[in-house]
Amino acid sequence: MQPHTWLRRPQHLIGLLTAATILAAPLARAMADDPHGAAPPDLDKRVHQLEGRIHELESQMQGAGTKSSGLIPGVLIGPRLNLIALPTPTLGAEAKILRYLGVSFDYGFIPKFKVDEGLTVQYSSWNLTARVFPWGKTFFLGAMLGHYGFSSSASGTNGTGSVDVSSSFFGPVIGGRWIQNSGFFTGLDLGWGFPLKYSSVTSEGASGTPLDIKDKADQYLRHGMPLLAVVSFGYFF
Repeated sequence: MQPHTWLRRPQHLIGLLTAATILAAPLARAMADDPHGAAPPDLDKRVHQLEGRIHELESQMQGAGTKSSGLIPGVLIGPRLNLIALPTPTLGAEAKILRYLGVSFDYGFIPKFKVDEGLTVQYSSWNLTARVFPWGKTFFLGAMLGHYGFSSSASGTNGTGSVDVSSSFFGPVIGGRWIQNSGFFTGLDLGWGFPLKYSSVTSEGASGTPLDIKDKADQYLRHGMPLLAVVSFGYFF
């Protein structure tokens, strides 16, 4: 259990007590000087000053805080980029609802490109993630559902034919969201996707690199794959 903020910031607590004493003392003297106990004419003004100072010091004691509500009351929503991520960088959108719930969608894509003479590869993926923030702050637990597909074709010295590897997956994810009061946030996601339906197929008569890719995929991806977003950032509206 974390200590109260005022225990970690005693200087603000002292300021709060000092302000209350300074502003309340004239009220006490005015009441004592009046034999009938009537309130001084500027009582409302003094009380307003006291309340304003107390609220100011309370804000200082609580710190800058984080943004918890945006264009939709109680909801934060905005774009996010997973820049350093595995298997690939992704672009998506994320929402945080009533501090304790979150949801996001991410899409990653590598267009077909030539790796070597006669060898091309292509990759795409998507995932939908639900999150729970147990303490309504940074840390979250969640689960993700998604799909990825990888294909490669070869000709010439790298072999012949093509290979297609794909899988639907489901798995746990943990991490954190550090949200600033401006709405800018950074994130960390660590997850593992367990295959729900795994497939690896080569074309008829395939040889060389396509067969090697299929063997490696069956060896390392059949039982799941890491899904990491080590450096991600975005903005909540």
